[in-house]
Amino acid sequence: SAVYKRQPLSRAAALHRPALSLGLAGRLVRAGRRDQALDRPVKGFAQWLTSRPYRVALLAAALALLPPLGIVGAGLLVLLSLQRGAAAGWGAAAIGGALLVGIGLAQGADAIGALTAVLLFWGPALLLAEVLRRAGRLGPPMEAAAFGGIGIVLLWFALTGGAPTQLLDEFVRQMEPLLAGSVDPAQTRALLALTLPGLLALSLVLGAVVSLLLGMAWHAWLVSPGSLGQAFRELRMSRALGTIGLAVLAVAVVMSTSLWVSLAIAMSGVFVLQGLGMIHGLAKIRGWPGGVIIAMYVLLLFAMSLMAPMLATVGLADTWMDFRGRAARAAG
Repeated sequence: SAVYKRQPLSRAAALHRPALSLGLAGRLVRAGRRDQALDRPVKGFAQWLTSRPYRVALLAAALALLPPLGIVGAGLLVLLSLQRGAAAGWGAAAIGGALLVGIGLAQGADAIGALTAVLLFWGPALLLAEVLRRAGRLGPPMEAAAFGGIGIVLLWFALTGGAPTQLLDEFVRQMEPLLAGSVDPAQTRALLALTLPGLLALSLVLGAVVSLLLGMAWHAWLVSPGSLGQAFRELRMSRALGTIGLAVLAVAVVMSTSLWVSLAIAMSGVFVLQGLGMIHGLAKIRGWPGGVIIAMYVLLLFAMSLMAPMLATVGLADTWMDFRGRAARAAG
């Protein structure tokens, strides 16, 4: 149609042709300036917050009183540790822990229980942050998290003998309304008896790892934007940990005892993360569309029981195969 044929520019339009061609670029620049203007006060607040450890301690303690946000408080402690050193992070954790214990005592709660909760949720995150500071890579703290999960499972069996009937009964009681009519309660109890120690260890490990990644994300945003993405794309466990993981998995498959299954579950989280990092790295090297990454996370969200073992298996294989290195060499 003649309507869509290219028409010559009018004289006025021809004179302003450079301005017309740069219109989109100009709008993008202005949008970037607005984003920078919004970033400044937020970054200023973050720098003000971490300039005094007691400020982070107060905010982390307040967030710990709101269970869904407790992990954000742990991430703030990680940020403080990365910004100002381990002493500042642990000092803030001590202040926040003392505050939470005081609040617990004022409410008639068990002070030892409150202190244990602080150590379980803040301590591992700060330990991983210190490993990260010393190593300068994401792999070593992830390996430390895996060994921490192994330690939790072994401690569980040493203290309980592997038969936590009271806790198991409580889990079954809480899950029955969700599983009524679809799963046999006896099967549910048997499955939990097999996997519960590993699931609890995995939840503690992932809590510490997510806190570490939150702190790293904020630190990167303040100091070196994009560094977390690069570190995640390069995430790769050592072959030593891969060998241990493979051996534990093989024994768990053959024996199917609660100890070995729980050890395999506790270690699986870091290999899932390596699998995710590997796919992000391959997408960067090969120029895959963003929809591939989105589809992966959608599948992980809605088909976790299928995707998590697949990612863990791929991540475990990557410790020997180095798929990203092979792709980079092939790409030239």
